[in-house]
Amino acid sequence: MAADGDKTQKMSGTASDGEFWVSKALFTIEALEKDVKHVALLEDVDKDSTTIRTSARHVAGTLKQVPVDQGEAAKGAELLLLGSVLHQYIADEEGIDTDVLEVRIFWLLSKS
Repeated sequence: MAADGDKTQKMSGTASDGEFWVSKALFTIEALEKDVKHVALLEDVDKDSTTIRTSARHVAGTLKQVPVDQGEAAKGAELLLLGSVLHQYIADEEGIDTDVLEVRIFWLLSKS
Protein backbone atom coordinates (compact mmCIF):
# COMPACT_ATOMS: atom_id res chain seq x y z
CA MET A 1 0.00 0.00 0.00
CA ALA A 2 1.17 3.50 -0.71
CA ALA A 3 -0.19 6.60 0.94
CA ASP A 4 -0.91 9.31 -1.58
CA GLY A 5 -2.05 12.28 0.48
CA ASP A 6 -5.15 11.00 2.24
CA LYS A 7 -5.73 8.15 -0.25
CA THR A 8 -4.21 4.69 -0.05
CA GLN A 9 -3.20 2.81 -3.20
CA LYS A 10 -2.65 -0.92 -3.43
CA MET A 11 0.64 -1.80 -5.10
CA SER A 12 1.15 -5.10 -6.92
CA GLY A 13 3.46 -7.56 -5.23
CA THR A 14 3.27 -5.93 -1.81
CA ALA A 15 1.59 -6.82 1.44
CA SER A 16 -0.64 -4.37 3.30
CA ASP A 17 2.41 -3.05 5.17
CA GLY A 18 4.14 -2.13 1.89
CA GLU A 19 6.77 -4.88 2.07
CA PHE A 20 7.23 -7.07 -1.01
CA TRP A 21 5.61 -10.49 -0.62
CA VAL A 22 8.79 -12.10 -1.94
CA SER A 23 10.69 -10.52 0.96
CA LYS A 24 8.22 -12.05 3.40
CA ALA A 25 8.58 -15.44 1.70
CA LEU A 26 12.38 -15.28 1.95
CA PHE A 27 12.15 -14.26 5.62
CA THR A 28 9.96 -17.32 6.27
CA ILE A 29 12.41 -19.61 4.45
CA GLU A 30 15.31 -18.20 6.50
CA ALA A 31 13.39 -18.73 9.73
CA LEU A 32 12.68 -22.34 8.76
CA GLU A 33 16.35 -22.92 7.88
CA LYS A 34 17.38 -21.70 11.33
CA ASP A 35 14.78 -23.85 13.12
CA VAL A 36 16.89 -27.02 13.23
CA LYS A 37 14.82 -28.36 16.13
CA HIS A 38 11.64 -28.65 14.05
CA VAL A 39 12.84 -28.60 10.43
CA ALA A 40 15.30 -30.78 8.53
CA LEU A 41 16.63 -29.56 5.19
CA LEU A 42 16.22 -31.97 2.29
CA GLU A 43 19.48 -30.77 0.73
CA ASP A 44 22.64 -29.34 2.18
CA VAL A 45 23.19 -25.72 1.24
CA ASP A 46 26.66 -25.07 -0.13
CA LYS A 47 28.80 -22.18 1.04
CA ASP A 48 28.57 -20.30 -2.28
CA SER A 49 24.77 -20.27 -2.21
CA THR A 50 24.75 -19.06 1.38
CA THR A 51 27.21 -16.28 0.54
CA ILE A 52 25.15 -15.16 -2.45
CA ARG A 53 21.91 -15.13 -0.45
CA THR A 54 23.52 -13.19 2.39
CA SER A 55 24.94 -10.63 -0.04
CA ALA A 56 21.58 -10.28 -1.76
CA ARG A 57 19.81 -9.62 1.55
CA HIS A 58 22.45 -7.02 2.41
CA VAL A 59 22.01 -5.25 -0.92
CA ALA A 60 18.20 -5.36 -0.59
CA GLY A 61 18.53 -3.70 2.82
CA THR A 62 20.81 -1.05 1.32
CA LEU A 63 18.31 -0.35 -1.45
CA LYS A 64 15.68 0.62 1.14
CA GLN A 65 17.88 3.55 2.17
CA VAL A 66 18.21 5.30 -1.20
CA PRO A 67 17.10 8.91 -1.71
CA VAL A 68 13.41 9.48 -2.52
CA ASP A 69 14.11 10.51 -6.12
CA GLN A 70 15.63 7.07 -6.78
CA GLY A 71 12.99 5.18 -4.80
CA GLU A 72 11.13 3.61 -7.74
CA ALA A 73 14.33 2.33 -9.37
CA ALA A 74 15.53 0.98 -6.03
CA LYS A 75 12.24 -0.84 -5.46
CA GLY A 76 12.50 -2.40 -8.92
CA ALA A 77 16.08 -3.50 -8.27
CA GLU A 78 15.11 -4.89 -4.87
CA LEU A 79 12.22 -6.87 -6.35
CA LEU A 80 14.42 -8.24 -9.14
CA LEU A 81 17.14 -9.22 -6.69
CA LEU A 82 14.80 -10.88 -4.18
CA GLY A 83 12.96 -12.66 -6.98
CA SER A 84 16.25 -14.06 -8.24
CA VAL A 85 17.10 -15.34 -4.76
CA LEU A 86 13.70 -16.98 -4.45
CA HIS A 87 14.17 -18.56 -7.87
CA GLN A 88 17.47 -19.99 -6.69
CA TYR A 89 15.66 -21.66 -3.78
CA ILE A 90 12.91 -23.22 -5.85
CA ALA A 91 14.75 -24.15 -9.05
CA ASP A 92 14.63 -27.87 -9.73
CA GLU A 93 17.84 -27.77 -11.72
CA GLU A 94 20.98 -29.24 -10.23
CA GLY A 95 23.90 -26.85 -10.27
CA ILE A 96 21.80 -23.80 -11.06
CA ASP A 97 23.87 -21.05 -12.65
CA THR A 98 24.18 -18.26 -10.09
CA ASP A 99 26.42 -16.06 -12.24
CA VAL A 100 23.56 -13.73 -13.20
CA LEU A 101 22.56 -13.26 -9.57
CA GLU A 102 26.17 -12.64 -8.57
CA VAL A 103 26.57 -10.04 -11.32
CA ARG A 104 23.40 -8.25 -10.17
CA ILE A 105 24.57 -8.20 -6.57
CA PHE A 106 28.04 -6.90 -7.38
CA TRP A 107 26.67 -4.31 -9.80
CA LEU A 108 24.22 -3.05 -7.18
CA LEU A 109 26.97 -3.00 -4.54
CA SER A 110 29.18 -0.92 -6.82
CA LYS A 111 26.37 1.65 -7.23
CA SER A 112 25.88 2.12 -3.47
